Amino acid sequence: MSKAMNSKPFALLVDNLSVHKTLYIRGVYASLKITPIFNVPYSPEFNGIEHYWAALKKIYKAMMLEKVLKDEGIDIKEVIEIAIELVPK
Repeated sequence: MSKAMNSKPFALLVDNLSVHKTLYIRGVYASLKITPIFNVPYSPEFNGIEHYWAALKKIYKAMMLEKVLKDEGIDIKEVIEIAIELVPK
């Protein structure tokens, strides 16, 4: 159970990725007293993390293009870390 939830049962919004529905994961949900709430299939617009990933990818792609156009060396880890910091909170 989540310490943040003071060991109280709680619900978790998850997408329909097949791994979220396996017998093993369903057992984990039960053992941790988590009620999974499955998002509507094929509806990333209802999943908040998708908005974050879209913003991150946009920044990342712009940074990579700038480096390629300037013929600069690329440190992927550094670019990703900077892009993460630039995503609006």
